[in-house]
This record gives sequence, C-alpha cells and structure tokens, in this order.
Amino acid sequence: MSSAGYADGDPRFIAALEAYNRLGQYVLVAKELGIPNTTAERWVKRAKAWDVAPQGHRDAVEITKLDYGTARGGWIKTNAAGEVTGHSVRWTAPQDDTANDDLLERVTAAFSSVVASVAVRPPAHVSAELCNVLPLYDVHWGMAAWSGETGGDDYDLELARSDLIGGLERVLEIAPQAETCVILVGGDFFHANDNTAQTQKSKHVLDVAARMFRVIDTAIYALKYVITRALEHHKSVVIRVLRGNHDEDSCKILAFALREWLRDNNRASIDMDQRDLFQFQWGRAAIYGHHGDKGKPEGFALKLADVSPFWSACKFRYAYTGHKHKLQAERIGGLYWERLDPFAPSDDYGSTWVNRRALKIDTYHKSRGRVGTYLDPIEREGLT
Repeated sequence: MSSAGYADGDPRFIAALEAYNRLGQYVLVAKELGIPNTTAERWVKRAKAWDVAPQGHRDAVEITKLDYGTARGGWIKTNAAGEVTGHSVRWTAPQDDTANDDLLERVTAAFSSVVASVAVRPPAHVSAELCNVLPLYDVHWGMAAWSGETGGDDYDLELARSDLIGGLERVLEIAPQAETCVILVGGDFFHANDNTAQTQKSKHVLDVAARMFRVIDTAIYALKYVITRALEHHKSVVIRVLRGNHDEDSCKILAFALREWLRDNNRASIDMDQRDLFQFQWGRAAIYGHHGDKGKPEGFALKLADVSPFWSACKFRYAYTGHKHKLQAERIGGLYWERLDPFAPSDDYGSTWVNRRALKIDTYHKSRGRVGTYLDPIEREGLT
C-alpha cells in the first residue's frame, strides 16, 4: 500500500484501515483515532479503494495529485523520456458524499457543544386566557443599507441588533403577560442564504454587511435574547422558523441551534414541522403563518381550509405573511389575512417604493380571538 501524503494514500486513511483490520469495528476505530464514527467508516473505505486500485491508476494519481475517488478516467501524455507533458480527467466529482458528511459532522459538533439555556424565572401572574404572537417577518439580518442610497435607515448587524432589542422592549412594556407566547420567524430572517450573497432562484445580487459565519453567530444570539425575554413575560413559549426566498436553507440553522439551546427547557419548545406552513390553535382562534412568496392570499386561504385540522373548530382565523414589504390586510371568507410591514429598512434594490418598518405583538383570547395589537414603528432615537 502506498503511503503518499495526499489523496487516498493519506496516512490518516491508512491508519484507519490498519486499526479496522485489528479491531474489526468502525466504532472502535473511531474511538482509537478520536474521530466520529462516520469519518472512521469513510476513511477505511477510502483506504480499501486505494489498496485495490490498479497500479496504472495509482501511478496516474501519484502524477496528477488527484485522488482515487475523484479521478475516474482520462489520459496522461508523456514524452520519450517518460516525462509527463499533459493530463486530463473526465470526471472529478467525488463518488461519496464526503463534503456533505464533513459539513454534517462540523454542524453536529458545533450544536453538541451549545450550552443549554439557563432557567428563567416566569412572571408571577399571567392571563391564562391570552396568547401573544410576535411575528418577526423580513428581518433580513446581515443586510447592508446606506441612507445615502436608500433615503431610509442605515442597516447593518449592530443596527439590526439595536432595533430588535429596542422594538421588543417597547412592545413588551405594553403587551399583557399572557399564558403563551408564539415567536413566529416568518421567513427572510437572513438576508442571504450563503456567502454567494445571491437569492437562490433569481440570483439577484444582495448587499450584505458580513460573511455568513458572523451573520449566523450574531443572529442566534439575538434570537436567544428574544426568547429569554419572552420566557420572562410568559408562562410558555413556542418558536417556529419558516423559510423565505432569501434564506431557503440558512433558516434551518436557526431552528436546530435554538432547539439544542432549549433542549432542557420545559417552558419553551421549537416547532420543527418540515412543512412550509405554521398552524397553531388557541381556543377558538386559529393562527397561521407562511412567508407569502408562493401564491396569492386567496389560494393560501383555500389551502388552509383544506389542510388545517382545526379550521372548523375555530371561529376566528388569522394568517400572517410577508415577503412584499408592504402592509396589506383583507378578510378572505372566514380568514383574516395580513401581510406585515417588514422589520428591515429598504436596501438599495427596494428603495424605489415606500417601506415602513414595524415590530408588533398581537394578543389573542381563547374565546374572542384577537383582542389587542401592540406595535412599535422602529424609529431610532433622535429621528424627526
């Protein structure tokens, strides 16, 4: 077996195979080498594949510096002296899911080290008939906006944090202490899905304030603050994170990170439903949520009437959407639909139309439906 320091002759793979030949189990290999079980299995398989590869293939890999799992075919051109003058590879995509495995292992390791939330003292008295809903729509965390271009508010990570904390504290001052709080993260919490800084479908180029690592890190801390304050103001808290067209995948990081953080908290729960729809019943009130980018409100209302398990049991039905950054409300049959003002200000792309900001809490009664709205317009100190 080759002991080259690269490709599938990597000493790590060789050590894994040698340990497997002695121990006979991937879990024992993982324990001996101090690596995850899935990594141990993958390294052993890579070493085995290298060991049985034809010598010509192995020689080609030595010359081209490609690995056996990558170089599946091609050609090498040599001169009369045997020196390589050129080479080509037909296919270079890995044949296993190494990249995804490595990412999964990193994410799993990161979440496993998350310190669980500390106990938060609940309020002494709450109204058992009331539920507060905090809809956080179109926050666009990580967006960069300059007032010189947009005519509106500047926006970056620090300003977003300050706006969120300030707006939350102002609405909590006037909202009642209710039995339950629903924190509905309604899509586009992140401005970008990844470091390409483009929307996934349209490839629209986005103005971003930082790379995703810092954006995600600060976002999780911000939401932990929101949840902690909700726990101080309510007996129980329900959190749901919905996708948006800006954060199709990155939104999932929030849900899993917060679930791990709250794993030992018996007063808070994360709704991990994989469907692109939030449904919640509070007595005779039905509360729904969607980002609002996949159809018209009328179609959404018809869909809810068909799929909601408690549609008929509720007289009062409410649906939140966002996406278009424009406040609009309408009663559609038995549903009160509302498209919310965004939390974020306009970026350069959206600065040609009117954009008013808001953060609010709606209060629902078990028998009477929505009985209160407590809104903050997100105006910073010193503005006139």
